[in-house]
Amino acid sequence: LFTALLGLLFGYLPVTPHTLWYISDMWAYVPGNWISRWAVVLGAHFGLLAVAGVMADTQNSFRKKLLGLAAFGLFGLMIVGVCNENENITIHTTGAMIFFLSFDIYIIGTLLSLRNHHTEKQNQQEYQKLFILLFPGIIALLSHTLRILAVFPSLDPLLEWSDALAIIYFLTLDVQTYPNTCSDSGLALTRLSSSTKSPNSLKEHLLLV
Repeated sequence: LFTALLGLLFGYLPVTPHTLWYISDMWAYVPGNWISRWAVVLGAHFGLLAVAGVMADTQNSFRKKLLGLAAFGLFGLMIVGVCNENENITIHTTGAMIFFLSFDIYIIGTLLSLRNHHTEKQNQQEYQKLFILLFPGIIALLSHTLRILAVFPSLDPLLEWSDALAIIYFLTLDVQTYPNTCSDSGLALTRLSSSTKSPNSLKEHLLLV
């Protein structure tokens, strides 16, 4: 939002008069590209922390792989933020493809995996999660599919926005469906004494923190 306001203020947005711009258009010119180089990377790092917390709370190997794919997608988002379309379109496009395709697979796999439980209580909980995640998941997948097929070329920027925002919303809701992880996980900085520098003692020290 801030980079969009800057683009409107400095006159490089909208790129085409009276039309919605692509997300990356906000980060292609000064001062928007100054902001994106750290803000996009910072936001992706917060996403990685959230993904790591959920990954630590699950024992399902397939789920861990999906979360690893989401982390890879966030790495692609960092590439989009630090290298704009005017600097190197190949690198920029590669980062965007990593982000969108990784999250497509992550969303599909997550929605499908929520049905693979055995007890009635687990099924009820997972169907509640499925109901919560279904709307943003469908929006993201439908938006990306329409973009790939070029069904509505004039709506391509709008579809890109709906795809990206739905992905962010999906990931946020997915993390929030793990309340124990959200309430028990945290980030702390601590000074280590000489007695806590071995791997085993370091692990014990972090557990105490």
